[in-house]
Amino acid sequence: MLKLTGGDDIDDSAGEFAIEQGFPTVDAAEIASETLTLSGHGVTFTFARGPEGIVGSYRVTGVNNGKDAVVSSAATESITIDFAADGSVSGNAGCNQFTSSYEQDGAALTIDPNVATTMMACEEAAMTVEQQFLTALAAVTSWSRNGQPVVLSDDSGATQLTLVPAG
Repeated sequence: MLKLTGGDDIDDSAGEFAIEQGFPTVDAAEIASETLTLSGHGVTFTFARGPEGIVGSYRVTGVNNGKDAVVSSAATESITIDFAADGSVSGNAGCNQFTSSYEQDGAALTIDPNVATTMMACEEAAMTVEQQFLTALAAVTSWSRNGQPVVLSDDSGATQLTLVPAG
């Protein structure tokens, strides 16, 4: 997330404008801990390093629907996933809670296919997205991060799930 002087968060469109107008005036850079600060002529840009590992809580922004497409909807955005440091993975699959375990080695990510879920009945649309999510989760063999977004892929490189940090 880009922050300008005064600490205001900048969305993508405002950030693009700020960069176009402000970057040419930058004449100083400072690195402190996990932060890069660029400044000059009344403009300050602060960039914070994103997380490096998979551990954390996420909102799901896209689910492979099994038809060669990653889809996003209100139903997919209700799905959460938490990768704990102890190797457990859990969350809300859209209707039911789920839990399993995972192993990560570099970019390799294996999720135990024996996923336990609660057994609540929900609307058909939510149940369909939940099944797509659980199928996609079982297919995951790798992960990558580009800034904040995380992509979970299968062994052919096809995207199975897209995530953003929760909160």
